[in-house]
Amino acid sequence: MLRSSLTVVLAVTLSAMAGCASDPMTAGTSGEPVAQVAAADSRFVTATDLNLGAETGTEVGRRVRSLQSELVRLQQSLGGHAARLDEIRNSSVLNAQEYYGLVAAISARLQIGTTPGNPILVSQWSEAQLEIETIAADITRLNNLAAQVAADASIASFLIDSVRATYGLSGAVEEDHRQLAQLEDEVNRTTVNVDRLLNEIAEDIGRQTAYVATERANLQTLQLGISNGELYGSALNNRALISAAPALAAPLRTAAPTAPVAGDRPLVLIRFDDPNVEYRQQLYQAISAALSQRPNALFDVIAISPSAGDPATVSLSANQARGYAESVATTLLSMGLPDPRISVGSAQAFDAAGPEVRVFVR
Repeated sequence: MLRSSLTVVLAVTLSAMAGCASDPMTAGTSGEPVAQVAAADSRFVTATDLNLGAETGTEVGRRVRSLQSELVRLQQSLGGHAARLDEIRNSSVLNAQEYYGLVAAISARLQIGTTPGNPILVSQWSEAQLEIETIAADITRLNNLAAQVAADASIASFLIDSVRATYGLSGAVEEDHRQLAQLEDEVNRTTVNVDRLLNEIAEDIGRQTAYVATERANLQTLQLGISNGELYGSALNNRALISAAPALAAPLRTAAPTAPVAGDRPLVLIRFDDPNVEYRQQLYQAISAALSQRPNALFDVIAISPSAGDPATVSLSANQARGYAESVATTLLSMGLPDPRISVGSAQAFDAAGPEVRVFVR
């Protein structure tokens, strides 16, 4: 018993899970910003006129000059898109810095303790959510930029085909073919730059998308902490994703979710002998430790009611236990544990003195 009004029991099962290694996320709510600012890359500053030499006056020579003009326009477009990428990256980093400042301020206040629903923290949380949504808007900008660079890729492909087709035109002199070769080399170099820029944008989109999803879950857990006036940490699902600990080879329990067998040890046992049992912090710590050892763990939330007593009392206790179990499951969802990893069931137990909730891990 943790204190007189609280009967949350962390089972010995948790101790068996490799000594309950410390969670790598306790240092903060998330990692560093995913966007990395870099100076404009000279690889993409390619809008320069080629020194092809004097015009030959042939039809092929005029075709070479036309293709050169199209290449310069493509290179200018590519340089603009590269600059746009740098702008979006800078914006994302600035927004992330603002976001982390707000989250740090909230976490520090919760760490030393505060009142439930502190309006100052609620306001800061709303600002943090706006910053995350601004970063999410940057993902849309990146997707639009990717579409524009993909159009550049199509133009580059058209140019290389046109240059190669021009070799087959009649009426050319040797100088025309020399200039075509030089132009072909430049188009090939530009194509490489287009592909490189596309890859960089795709990587940024992937990183930013994962980052925003992670921080949205963390904000949900932080909101729960503000509501209760205490610090939890990162979302439970994010803890599972970043855990480096290997999954245990043997299952921690083999019973069906709705019918735990005698002798099974719950990960958490919550006795609702008081209408205001404060179990959330202990529940969060227990689930976090379980996920650090088994990132793919599933959790069974079982409503336990006494099996002895008159039918009316037994039925009333069973209904109360089911309500408590649903409340515990909802709390786990608020902490960031995905719904598919939570099952809710009910059972009777001869050793239960009143409505209880037992959480098993498998």
